[in-house]
Amino acid sequence: MFGTILSFLMSLVSTPEGAFTLTGQYDTPGWSRDVFVRDNYAYVADYDMGLRIIDVSNPSNPQEIGFCSTPGYAFGVFVKDNYAYISCDVYDYFCIVDISNPSNPVITSYTQIFGSGYNVFVSGNYAYLAVGDYLGGLYIYNVSNPYEPAMTGYYWTYSSIGVYVVDNIALLAAGYLFTIDVTNPNNPVPLDSYYDNYNEYAYDVCCEGNYAYCTFDYGNKTSEENDALFYSKLPKSNNSECLVSNGGLRIIDIADPANIQLAGYVNTSMDAFGVSVNDGYAFTTGWINGGIQAVNVINPLNPFLAGSYNTQGEARDVFCYDNYIFLADGQSGLKIFQYSALGVEEQPDNNVHNNSLTITQNQNREVTFNYFLEGPAQIELKIIDVSGRIVFESSAGFHGGNQQFTFRAEKAGTYFLIFKNSENILNKSFIVL
Repeated sequence: MFGTILSFLMSLVSTPEGAFTLTGQYDTPGWSRDVFVRDNYAYVADYDMGLRIIDVSNPSNPQEIGFCSTPGYAFGVFVKDNYAYISCDVYDYFCIVDISNPSNPVITSYTQIFGSGYNVFVSGNYAYLAVGDYLGGLYIYNVSNPYEPAMTGYYWTYSSIGVYVVDNIALLAAGYLFTIDVTNPNNPVPLDSYYDNYNEYAYDVCCEGNYAYCTFDYGNKTSEENDALFYSKLPKSNNSECLVSNGGLRIIDIADPANIQLAGYVNTSMDAFGVSVNDGYAFTTGWINGGIQAVNVINPLNPFLAGSYNTQGEARDVFCYDNYIFLADGQSGLKIFQYSALGVEEQPDNNVHNNSLTITQNQNREVTFNYFLEGPAQIELKIIDVSGRIVFESSAGFHGGNQQFTFRAEKAGTYFLIFKNSENILNKSFIVL
């Protein structure tokens, strides 16, 4: 079962901004606030220009195919089955749009809410809204009939921005990060809360496994008077971490929703607002500075920054789909990226005979590289794992002809070979079984 393994997985260019490649973009007419991608369509909450539906089957050339005006300014969007669920700011509505025909979306219902509609999450027959302002918090609607949604539950937190629901637990970013039991949607029950430095505010949250990934940023705190009301509502007040920063990503262990704990954190180089997690990396947006950042969360206890890309817009939210990263970039519309953990581009070395490199391994994870040099060369070899750690390094002079070296991997996984001389470079990725 072992033998030649030539698995060339990544071919992205490292840019000055980091290991991101801008694949495509579409300038929407409004200010894109949120994006949800499904079945090669990107659904963009485009603020005063409503819902925009963009065909992204060709990521390098996205094209709008449909749109729908909304009664308020579209801020958050979630897609499930044949419906898009939209939370609206300014005029404060929750609306449901039939998207069974993406080129002709039609509003089925809209309901007044009592605060700014920020984000929305749908699970089962219920929609969960993060609502801002004094009467904000968690709003719960039964949407089994999309023509007549009915409010069933409410939990006040003064103001909330981000929401994510998993296993009947609502994670609510509302200054603090709350865990709320929504097993009974008519009676949401707060379980625990986590807060960061007093000068920071929880904006967005997503979940993977037993960890919640929450962005915190400075500013936009409530007034002192409302703070007193807000903090008095907390289920407990002794679960805090005073981290000196201007914002960043906090990773919270939610294995026990009634006793959540900080697992790891990283202070980002730009402000942090939206967040999405995919394949060992968390992507956060910077809405003040403008841009996107990658955080390596392969080990949630020790996350670290792993690249960034500055944009011209007010980057609000991010969504990962099919190896692409979709960014709602404010006034710059929708941007589509690919991300390489190392920023390594696969390319040939003219001094290595074409197709001569073979990679084999045995059952002890010993990997052998065989190649043919056209002539004498000073060769530098590096092997890097997916976290960016150098696990093998060598530099020596070689005569022309057949060459070989062996590397023993500590564990199975994807590795990257960087093979270069003074003029050329050969980069390849390979899998150790």
